[in-house]
Amino acid sequence: MPREHHRILMNMLELEDITVDDVMTPRNQIEAIDIEDDPSGYASRFHQPPHRLIVQQGSPDTLLGVLHVRRVLHALTGDELNPETLKENLEAPYFVPAGTPLFTQLRNFQRGRRRLALVVDEYGELQVW
Repeated sequence: MPREHHRILMNMLELEDITVDDVMTPRNQIEAIDIEDDPSGYASRFHQPPHRLIVQQGSPDTLLGVLHVRRVLHALTGDELNPETLKENLEAPYFVPAGTPLFTQLRNFQRGRRRLALVVDEYGELQVW
């Protein structure tokens, strides 16, 4: 894309001024599953959006990873879904520092083929908003 067209598009969308903090989901609205909960309740969480769930252990500060729901749907048809099955299918969480420009992060998503990031502050704590 010619530099002038890029500049016009960026100004139009104001992507250079927007950070990940401006578009993130607040911590209290993040869909998560606690691996210490009763496994019989897991199945009900997989029949509704979102397609990815944060898996935690005990508290929201102990993140184990990100679960793509499609990976465990087969377990619902046969064997009982249990904490071990969840752990085997987790992806490592992808953390992004607060204040990262949105345009930069969108490019990072494309390069890394990722769709979900967790915004953390300077201490590595999950942002509240």
